[in-house]
Amino acid sequence: MPCVICGCQPPWLERQRRHETGCGQRKHLTEKAFQLWPCLCGNKKAVAPNPTAVLGDLMGANSYGQLGLGHKEDVFLPQQLNDFCKPVCVRRIAGGGGHSAVVTDGGSLFVCGLNKDGQLGLGHTEDVLYFTPCKSLIGCPIQQVACGWDFTIILTASGIVFQWGTGLASSGRRLCPGQTLPLFLTAKEPSRVPGLENSKAICVVAGSDHSASLADSGDLYVWGSNKHGQLASQAAFLPVPQKIEAHCFQNEKVTAVWSGWTHLVAQTETGKVFTWGRADYGQLGRKLESEEGWRPEKQGSPLPCSRPWESTPSSLHCLTGATEVGVTLQRCGASLFLVFQRNVY
Repeated sequence: MPCVICGCQPPWLERQRRHETGCGQRKHLTEKAFQLWPCLCGNKKAVAPNPTAVLGDLMGANSYGQLGLGHKEDVFLPQQLNDFCKPVCVRRIAGGGGHSAVVTDGGSLFVCGLNKDGQLGLGHTEDVLYFTPCKSLIGCPIQQVACGWDFTIILTASGIVFQWGTGLASSGRRLCPGQTLPLFLTAKEPSRVPGLENSKAICVVAGSDHSASLADSGDLYVWGSNKHGQLASQAAFLPVPQKIEAHCFQNEKVTAVWSGWTHLVAQTETGKVFTWGRADYGQLGRKLESEEGWRPEKQGSPLPCSRPWESTPSSLHCLTGATEVGVTLQRCGASLFLVFQRNVY
């Protein structure tokens, strides 16, 4: 079956070990995998061609055992995984820099892979080669999971957000001198994210070094690294969630959010699509002013969105009314931004 993005025919997996072909595509999708992606990426509205698993079929890089197959050899052909649950019971799949997380239909969280920063939430720092239940969350149904480079964030069925993994702590200490970091930035087990108690979260996303949570009120909260302006703040690092002011979205409620490696995409109640953050690969879908002279401040500012154009949410008028949006994650910061629109006659 050919790749639905570029049309390449098998055996492209055998032809290039790194999945790079003359067409320039780094990943290939069969039609089945493409259709299934919305249930894997953590957002029912999203479609993105960068899967490492499709309902129990796993393949790709496996240097830390992140495929959960019990070894650390890279896998170039799909292998089915049936050890921890039936494949049809998988609700969500997420992957970080070297770890993976799965949420089942029953709301259980299973993790495996790299764990040197406690990103698996198991209370230790040993790598895990098989999908293992996060026992501290047993009895707490999980709705959604997202993985940063070296941390994990979840949303419970009751709308509470937890995060763990110490990977962001060093940046936080360096960029927020004199401040005591919240527990979730230094935790090796699930720790509740403070500052979200007055709203119910309905979605969480993660980039390389940042997180975001969308509340049922339509407010969007962000925290973590702001190296590329992806937090729409003047602070270089936000240790706790900070709301992006409504005027940044033309005073409309946000209804959906997606995260790339170092940028964010949001859609509002009237269908407008906003992008902001890193832009040097064209991932924001718009022309930008020069970044010359722009540097993140160490201290926060009472004026959100007072940054250059690339770090301020800006509407892409041509995408208003988009019905499907997807953002892939790439370590270098490059992203593939897919948008599907319904024709109006």
